[in-house]
Amino acid sequence: MTSLFHRFDLNLLRIFDLLMRERSVSRVARQLHLSQSTISHSLARLREGLGDPLFVSTRSGMLPTPRAQAMAQQIRDSMQLLEQSLEREPDFDPATSRRVFRIAAGSYFELIILPALLLRLAAVAPGVRLDVSEMSASDYEHELERQHVDLVIGFEQPVHLSDKLSSCPFLTEQLEILSACPLVNAEDELPLDILRERAFIYPSPWGHSQVIMDDWCRQRGIERNVGIRVPGFIAVPPLLQSGDWLVALPTAVSRYFAQYYGFHAHTLPDNPPWFRHMLAWHPVQAGDKGLQWLRAQLLLVADELALTVD
Repeated sequence: MTSLFHRFDLNLLRIFDLLMRERSVSRVARQLHLSQSTISHSLARLREGLGDPLFVSTRSGMLPTPRAQAMAQQIRDSMQLLEQSLEREPDFDPATSRRVFRIAAGSYFELIILPALLLRLAAVAPGVRLDVSEMSASDYEHELERQHVDLVIGFEQPVHLSDKLSSCPFLTEQLEILSACPLVNAEDELPLDILRERAFIYPSPWGHSQVIMDDWCRQRGIERNVGIRVPGFIAVPPLLQSGDWLVALPTAVSRYFAQYYGFHAHTLPDNPPWFRHMLAWHPVQAGDKGLQWLRAQLLLVADELALTVD
């Protein structure tokens, strides 16, 4: 039977299924917009392949043989499954789904976006789970193609993600300066000389937001003094508390640390530097209803947090 299956033209099963229902070569031919001779030829191939007449002509129509009757229901079920698979995109119901979404993102996502996203998921998709991994030195084309990761949240500039990926803007953030003690009076503008004189914490494993800050400084004739490099935001509070450091951070992160640690946030003068995060996924997953839903949730969270989405 296995060898017969591999040799068998599965297109003939559709004709068999219709013959079982119509019991007429002419009616099947009209449904398929084919000639009667084409249907008769297909029936002859079915008979030869299965070694059975399958249908016998009578005054009341073509009657199926016992072999045909034994096959009919299983073939009908199989045809229905194929039709459903071809005609209906997989549904995604967040209220009942237990899907695990794998996201690659940086410290900003974990600190600012993730808590708000989890609150939203708890309300609308309690069974959905997240598996968040730290960004690596990759353009993520391979990881997304192999579905090791479902979604990447990365910087638009400097370019990090493969140009073969699909993407959309996620949020836009300014950078500002955080310090343990106030640098100026609240109403005064931050003088650029302070950026030349003080040492900086450099909190970024791949340096994207910090590269943007460096470019902004160089355009104004400032070369930052980097005192220490750390892989993320977690070390920033104890370092600020222990020394006379400055750190350039996204506004949401800066204000978070200022609120919980008593630090002081300072807006940069002269068109402060900004960056844009992107949501990126593989084009082969463009029709994935679950990923479409997740991207929509992320954009709603960014909107709720008043983070600009361009």
